[in-house]
Amino acid sequence: MKTDGHEIHRYRWWTILLTGVFCLPGGLNFLGESVRAERPAPMDASAAPHVSEVSTSSLRLAIIDLTQTFGARYPGGPEYLRRLDVLEQKLDKSEPGSAEELKAVNEDLASLEREALLANPLLNFGKLLLVKRSNNSPRLGLPQNWQSNSSLPKTGYDNAIMVLSAMSPEGRLTTLYQPEDGRFVGDVDLHFGAEQMLFSMPDEKDHWQVFEIGGNGSGLRQLTGEQPDVDSYDACYLPDGKIFFT
Repeated sequence: MKTDGHEIHRYRWWTILLTGVFCLPGGLNFLGESVRAERPAPMDASAAPHVSEVSTSSLRLAIIDLTQTFGARYPGGPEYLRRLDVLEQKLDKSEPGSAEELKAVNEDLASLEREALLANPLLNFGKLLLVKRSNNSPRLGLPQNWQSNSSLPKTGYDNAIMVLSAMSPEGRLTTLYQPEDGRFVGDVDLHFGAEQMLFSMPDEKDHWQVFEIGGNGSGLRQLTGEQPDVDSYDACYLPDGKIFFT
């Protein structure tokens, strides 16, 4: 059957019109019945099963792995699993809507998680070197993965190289070095003997440079800068005593 251009256009317009009408909130009304999908009633939040803030399955796998990996060096493994079993049973038996009971179980789970994971023998050391940086720092001091330090603002940071003594929530933070004028400090690389470290920081001429400082916060010195128009950063020590940097 042949159709002319006018008929084709009429067909298209009718298709668009009907599609638009069916998409209206009320739909079409045939014989007094509205063509509309019924929405399911919202679920009562109090009837929902209790959900732990701690992933109990992940915690169980972690405890089992630590127990199997370290054996006698991780002696608390069986007791951690027993405590986890008890807390999971409390979650299963708790009444829907009992917020106080759920809060208490979650607090116990968080405490168990912290205790079991910090008992990892690999964390059995006295101090941890870290960079503490305020959330208000520009872009958190982190370049995009296709960028480098040269794309970051050089000032405006509240940051410092710090030492955490005792690997626990009660550990004490002490400042090893904090730059002046809100300059960036980061890219820390600790020497093999832990006697000194490298880090990146803008110099007084507003170029990125590599600095070195002693493990006790003394002996700060700038290692790069022979080429005044070149940025240098993100350095690391090599086994032969040389320093590699960008």
